[in-house]
Amino acid sequence: MVGLLFAIEHPNRVDRLVLSNTTPGFVLEEAGDFALPVTAGAYTEAMAAAEQGLPEGVRRMSELMYSPAAVEQAPSIVDDAVECCFGPVFAQSPEARTANWTAYGAFNVRDRLSEIQSPTLVMTSSSDRIGSPAQAWTMWNEIPRSTLIALDGIGHDWMAEAPVLGSRLVTMFINGEMDPTYK
Repeated sequence: MVGLLFAIEHPNRVDRLVLSNTTPGFVLEEAGDFALPVTAGAYTEAMAAAEQGLPEGVRRMSELMYSPAAVEQAPSIVDDAVECCFGPVFAQSPEARTANWTAYGAFNVRDRLSEIQSPTLVMTSSSDRIGSPAQAWTMWNEIPRSTLIALDGIGHDWMAEAPVLGSRLVTMFINGEMDPTYK
């Protein structure tokens, strides 16, 4: 989200932009066929339990970061997410979390995406159970010089689940080695 706003506000300072599993401002009704693959109930229940400080809620939120296959293959990946991601978030005071969620919910640059001038790589994951590929689709459609890549079978946190593949794609794009598939 910071990268989006920076590229809009300071176009002359951004040579290439990589947007990965982010949002220009979430609008659930717009998701359509690309809606969250996780049921709203499972996400809502995990979030509510985590908000109450229940360890199983934090663990379930952490599990949702990854594809079911990754969790089955390497259960320790969830422990890492509990320790470095959702654990610290839910260890914050309720006031700090509320401020964080409020800022996240208020962010919206959807009507300004066309202002991004730099070549942009939009990355998403087909098995993302926290974010939505619809967000990537929206950005790819609206950002003039953008390329869309969906990592098949990977969850939200591709940096932990498929670090070699994701890093290789980002590096290729930044180095100008990727043949852009602009619209």
